[in-house]
Formats: sequence, C-alpha cells, structure tokens
Amino acid sequence: ARTLLRGESGALITADPSTDSSTTITVTLPLIADAPAGVWYELAIIADAGNAGADVIINTGAAGGANFVGHVTQGGAANHTAASQTVLEVAHGTLTFDASVSTTFGNTYIRVVSNGTNWILTGQTTAVSGVSNPVASN
Repeated sequence: ARTLLRGESGALITADPSTDSSTTITVTLPLIADAPAGVWYELAIIADAGNAGADVIINTGAAGGANFVGHVTQGGAANHTAASQTVLEVAHGTLTFDASVSTTFGNTYIRVVSNGTNWILTGQTTAVSGVSNPVASN
C-alpha cells in the first residue's frame, strides 16, 4: 500500500501484480484538499496478475469525498471488435482490478489529474469488456 504525496505530482507509478501470492497493491491519491488543480500522476500496471488474489486498487482516499470522474477504455488489440471494446465511465472513489474476476489486466495505463474538486481519470486497460473488471466503487 502506498499513499502518494502532492510533491510527487508528475510521477509514473508502476504496479507489478505478477507475484504468485495474494498480495494486493493499493495506490491512494492525496486527499483532494491537499492536491490543488494541476496535480497529476500516471499509473501503469505492467503485468498480468499471477494469482487470483493479486488485485490492484487505485483510490482517492476519501470515503464519501472526492471521486474520480472520467473513463477507462477496455479491450486490447487482440480483441478489437466493437463487441469487445467498451468505455467504463468512472464516477467513484475506487477503481479495483480484481484478479479473482480476471487476471489479465497487465498493460493498463491510467492518468489522473486534479481539478481541485475531483480527480479526472482517463486510461486504457487490456481487461476484456463484458467481464466485470475493473470494478468502480465508492
């Protein structure tokens, strides 16, 4: 688990869930009150999960507070048909890549930018659409 600092704005955070253990990687953004407009981070999940318990969680750290606003495009080159590409609208405080649903979410890229009120989230994941992964929740 790691909580990012405001001074780390502009950082690229990589997560490698390929471990063969049920280790969850959690990245928590600074509270929005501590992250004025323009603070931003990039997150890359660089490998598929190696265990059904190796989740990757990205959250705003503010239960009932600031949310992500934005979208994640799901699917990849291997499943590029219209039926396998979707856009997941994210208006929640937590985005979980749940390895118990599907372990194939490596090569995922997420960018978050503070607008002073919420975290604007955009990204792309190789997680196949039609599968409940990633899971957006509060």
